[in-house]
Amino acid sequence: MNGHVLRLLKGKPRWTKNEENWHGAKALGSGGQGCAVLFVKVDPKSQMIVDRVVVKETYDMVGLPNKYSSTEPLEFYMSKRLSKKTNTVNIFAYRLNPGRDSYRMYMEYCALGDLTDKLEQPYRSRGLAFPEPYLWKLFLDLAQACEDMDNPVGEGLHKDSFIAHVDFKPENVFMCPPDKDNFPKYPIAKLGDFGGAMLSHPHERWLTHRDKTNRCFRTNGSVAPEVYRLGLDNGDPHEIPRRHRAPGLKLPRDPRVTTTTNVWNAGLIIGELMFREPLEAPKNHVVPPHKEDIWYYTARDEWIEKFNLCKDDNVSMPQYSARLKNLVMACLDYFPENRPTPAKLVELVKAAVNHHPIMSTADSLKPDLYNGRYDLDRSIRLIDEYPVHRSKNQDGDYDMADGASISFPSSYSAEAGAGESGSDEETGPEADFAAVDAMLGMIVQGFKQLWRNF
Repeated sequence: MNGHVLRLLKGKPRWTKNEENWHGAKALGSGGQGCAVLFVKVDPKSQMIVDRVVVKETYDMVGLPNKYSSTEPLEFYMSKRLSKKTNTVNIFAYRLNPGRDSYRMYMEYCALGDLTDKLEQPYRSRGLAFPEPYLWKLFLDLAQACEDMDNPVGEGLHKDSFIAHVDFKPENVFMCPPDKDNFPKYPIAKLGDFGGAMLSHPHERWLTHRDKTNRCFRTNGSVAPEVYRLGLDNGDPHEIPRRHRAPGLKLPRDPRVTTTTNVWNAGLIIGELMFREPLEAPKNHVVPPHKEDIWYYTARDEWIEKFNLCKDDNVSMPQYSARLKNLVMACLDYFPENRPTPAKLVELVKAAVNHHPIMSTADSLKPDLYNGRYDLDRSIRLIDEYPVHRSKNQDGDYDMADGASISFPSSYSAEAGAGESGSDEETGPEADFAAVDAMLGMIVQGFKQLWRNF
């Protein structure tokens, strides 16, 4: 566990005035740009959890300022326009910390983890096949997230603008407990982590799209063709895949990110859960320096070709319908204009869901009407490890300052403690880590100033 995570766990969320009952409960993840921790609020009388929030801390003020807002991190600016949607992670507030060149965002807790840890790895490690109704349910969740990103509504966002997630992958799909009235046997999937996303407009120049995608986070093997092409250097090899070649067909000169870029990623996720052959770099394969993306893109295209062949000969995926296989391939079409739009994808998936009507209703829970044929494997436990227990008689403010932004007071001093508030001095491990962070931040800023002067 790195110092950033430990400091966050040992401290407080720092978004309310009275936080003595808030405690760091679990480290959720960390990376080069930040880390995330679950905080729970415990009732002092009952010792029960009465609320919880995920705190994500991002370093180096990534996305600040942005052209749309001088104070809101770009990730928050995009995420809040999707908040309260069914299939994107709900975000509540943000807080800037200029003293440590970082900011925090506060969001809902998805109790079942991410799609990779909860479902993909357990199934793949045991050679299991996902029941088709579950894949349709997951497909619907992802399609609805694509539709929400297609035309999000919110103050200051042009009606034709859209969000391209770009880093749309299983690790960024988070799972919540099932809805008792809607697919009660399957978890709800929500797309999160918009730190690598881009806000775009269909009429922007392709050079603008290229500049934006170069600032996005991307994962090798999960990059849509148009995003990949925008990152190519002069002389990098590339051609239309064999399955799409036709006489006289040429690549468009100016690739663009479109609303169907998200559709491509949604189709890839479903395809990966259907096809047992994973995308893995050979251990002894030598990739030229700085060309890993080219190797991975070529390998991914070969993977899609194999998926397409298995779809047609029905050898490796006999348990899945042609309808599901064909829709996945339609989403993975090389040309964005040939893929279904997000709205059309939702329409097509909903029509398919209707072929398994019992799974989408509470009747699937009745033993006399349902024989368990389409259940997830028994090893998959859909249990909330930190359940909330609220009582009407409990005292305390359980509201999460929904939609509120938080900035630091002018009296803030980085040397005064953790740097979360000039008025709340901290002691203990968080203060120790904070002091080190503040000192390192001052040193880095000093070097930056010397470099500018030089």
